[in-house]
Amino acid sequence: MIKPLGLRFGPLTARSRHLCIDMQNLFAEPTPWHTPWMARVLPAVEAVVSRFPERTVFTRFVPPAHPQDMPGAWQRYYERWSELTLSRLDPVFIELVPSLARFVPPGGGCRQACLFALR
Repeated sequence: MIKPLGLRFGPLTARSRHLCIDMQNLFAEPTPWHTPWMARVLPAVEAVVSRFPERTVFTRFVPPAHPQDMPGAWQRYYERWSELTLSRLDPVFIELVPSLARFVPPGGGCRQACLFALR
């Protein structure tokens, strides 16, 4: 007997959430950290977000202001990528790509590390 296709752990429910990880200009635009596949997957991400925006949790990668703000190996890492620290980076690169930013509710953005508790 052939099993029907579906999700491995069962169907999505009203409690399911879509985690939209780091879909930011920093990775979409021509920067040293440009991610070529982002343009290819963005339409699919937009489709999921537009269907249930209230169930989407957006994350953003936020680098330190200065390499010295980080300990150990991270400090060396950001010394290598110092042009991508907050003190030198245009803030627009930290924002979500425009087609997804429109789904963030007012007051829904975080400038510092955010913790989300989904109940």
